[in-house]
Amino acid sequence: MGGAVLGLSGSRAGITPVPIEVPRAMGTWRVLGCLHSVPDPPPADVTENLSLSHENRLHVVFAWREEGLSGPRQSKKIRGRILGDPSRGIWKLHASPLVSATHIVVGVGNDYSWAAVAHPTRRFGWILSRGPRLPEEIWMQVFSRFASLGYDTSQFVRLRHPEVPGPWEV
Repeated sequence: MGGAVLGLSGSRAGITPVPIEVPRAMGTWRVLGCLHSVPDPPPADVTENLSLSHENRLHVVFAWREEGLSGPRQSKKIRGRILGDPSRGIWKLHASPLVSATHIVVGVGNDYSWAAVAHPTRRFGWILSRGPRLPEEIWMQVFSRFASLGYDTSQFVRLRHPEVPGPWEV
């Protein structure tokens, strides 16, 4: 999930999080789409593995391939924390001592098969899934949510993933 979050009072910059169950949000997510500066060609097989430790501390292993699906897999460990009430879905992730970003969960499937994560500046956004693809109606639902928050959804890039079935495949 690359980086985003908001204020402790409920919303920041007009972005309100959806309620989440933190334990269900942990585990491996595939980043199927993103809005931010991506290299050309964009990375492939991008995943985030989230785990929670004591005192609402988050541990994320962010992994990707830079040269398409056949490129070498790279990874980076990111730490973070949940801000305020854990059920609010507002996280602060630290990519390095000087770089941190707020993540706001703005959508999640009832079965936690997908999630949408925003950033207060609207310059970043992520579409996550438990499997390598989402049904088109879910894409449209997620894009509609981002558009309602003021995002230019035409700027999102879909990322490639190997066709490995997961428990949430449709």
